[in-house]
Parts: sequence; structure tokens; C-alpha cells
Amino acid sequence: MDILAGPTGSRLFDLQKITTDEAFLTGRLSDIEDIQREYLEHGAEIGVTATYGASPRGPHPSLYTPEMESRNEQAVAIAKRVFGERNVVGSVASLLRNGIDRMVWEGLHDWEKLSIIQHEGQLSTLRENGISTLLVEALPDFPEGIGLVQAASKQRMKKIVLSFEPPSKGVPENGRRMQTYEEVLSELQSHAEGGTEVVLGLNCASVERLVQLVAASKEKTFAFVYPNQCLIPEDRTGERFLYLAHLHERRDAAEQVEFAKLRSLHELEDKHIDALLRVCLDKGVETVGLCCGASPLHIANMKERLQILRNGTPSYSGRASAEHSVPGRRGRLVRQ
Repeated sequence: MDILAGPTGSRLFDLQKITTDEAFLTGRLSDIEDIQREYLEHGAEIGVTATYGASPRGPHPSLYTPEMESRNEQAVAIAKRVFGERNVVGSVASLLRNGIDRMVWEGLHDWEKLSIIQHEGQLSTLRENGISTLLVEALPDFPEGIGLVQAASKQRMKKIVLSFEPPSKGVPENGRRMQTYEEVLSELQSHAEGGTEVVLGLNCASVERLVQLVAASKEKTFAFVYPNQCLIPEDRTGERFLYLAHLHERRDAAEQVEFAKLRSLHELEDKHIDALLRVCLDKGVETVGLCCGASPLHIANMKERLQILRNGTPSYSGRASAEHSVPGRRGRLVRQ
């Protein structure tokens, strides 16, 4: 089981390198590289391109701007330079994660078409720059996933990981109630062509919720599992446990202070990490990590907890050298 690098975008917010989502496109590339290199040095084995924030902002090819294309190319180059050619996945955001009102689009057909249009430019850029494994993060709805699978197949991606942000109850819907994630996976796989492999992930939710879902699943249902680092109480956030780094810009000073206090009280503890790692090892999950709110030190702790569970004593401690942090790579990600 490999360790996924932590998030770049929310880390930039935490370090106050950027203060708005739009600033991601104009922020210093050296900051992105510094963050990703820290994740590597603290035990991450698989890098994630800092391309989530450079996804198109609307359902039309013209909204994939030259600026976004350039940023995607540069972000891919950084991730490959830090983690190596074979150990990088390309990250994209969904339509619903980019301000598209779900009530505007009705019916599965529209979602398929819009997903293909939305992602065609970015997927083409990623593929042309050597990315063959695609990670769709925090996907809220199932229907968009079909279009994403078709778009990935069109670009001859070797693997697409559809990482869902799970609802508080049940699983994403597809016009009818999907009973299990196994059904979701089977349906998505039926739309893949040209040898593109489709796997499921879970992220952007509480560790407790993800432990429950993985425990209830059949073996190897999920390939990637990475909860949010901060476990904010449910009564403060409605149905979800979320760490919302991207909302810093919308909070006044008093709210930010309150939010920081709340966050400090609800950091994940070792018992939460251990529970996650145990169930993921038991169910054959390929890759684990931490999502919003994670820092390189959190990744280092997850690496150490995994070594303790495997060996009884930690064989990894704190800040590792780049050479020490890569032996766990086992070639699961095909050569780009």
C-alpha cells in the first residue's frame, strides 16, 4: 500500500501563499515545487499534479484558457521532476467543483456530453505531457463520472481514478438509487474503451465515514482512500465533516480565528489513522493518504503508523531523505 502526497492547493492557503482560488493560477511555481518536495521528503510515494485548480471553470472548451494550459504543463513538469516519471497522477476537478449549478443540467445524457467537453482540453494537455493515470478528486455526483470515463478513454489514459466525496448516506445516484459502490464501479467500467482501467476512490470526507464505507465494501472495491485531515464536528458543518481551506477568502478575521481554534481541537489522532490503515490493508486498497488540511508532517505520521502496523516498530521516522522515501514504489502506476 503506497502513500499519496498531500494536497497542494489547501497547503498554499495554509501557508498564506495564496488567498483566493484565482491566485492559484498566478502564484509562484517555486512554492508548488517546495510543497511537493516536502511531501516526498516526508514519505509520500505517489505525487499528484497541482492541476486541480487549473481545471476549466465552465462547460465550454473556450473556458480552458491558454493560461490554464500553461499552468497545467508547468505543474506536470514539477510533479515529474519531484516524484519521477512513473509515480505521478494527474488531478482534475469536476464540473460541480467549478461553480456549475447542478440544477441547470438535467439527465444523464447532458452530464456525459458536458463532462467530455469540460475535460477534453485539460485531459489532452495532461496526456500530451506524459500523464497516463488520472485522478478525479472530490467527485460529488455519479453521472458526471460516465463522461469523465469516456473522456479519459478518448485520450487513451491507462487508468482513471474516480474519487468520490461520499454523501452522508447511501452512494451517488444515477437516475435510480445505486445500492452499492460495487454497482457504481461496474456501471462506470462498462463505459471505458481502449483498455482504460477504471477504479474508485474516496476523499474529501471524515475518516470515520471513509472507514465505514471501506469496511462495508468488498475487497478491492476502492483503490485510493484519503480523508480530510481535520475532523470538524458534524453539528458545525451540516451533514459532512469538512476542512474547507478554500473558504479562507470568504471569512472575516473573527471567523478565521474561530475556525483555526476549531480545527486545532479536531486534528486526526493516531487512533483514527490506525483505523483507516487497518481497514484499507484488509480490503486491498492500493493507495492511502490525507486530503484537505494535511501537511508534510501529517503524511510523515501516516507513513510511520503504516510501518508500525506492518512491522510492529517504525522503520520510518520523521523527515526522510528523497532516497529513503521511495523504496515502497512497486510500479503500480504504469510508466507514462
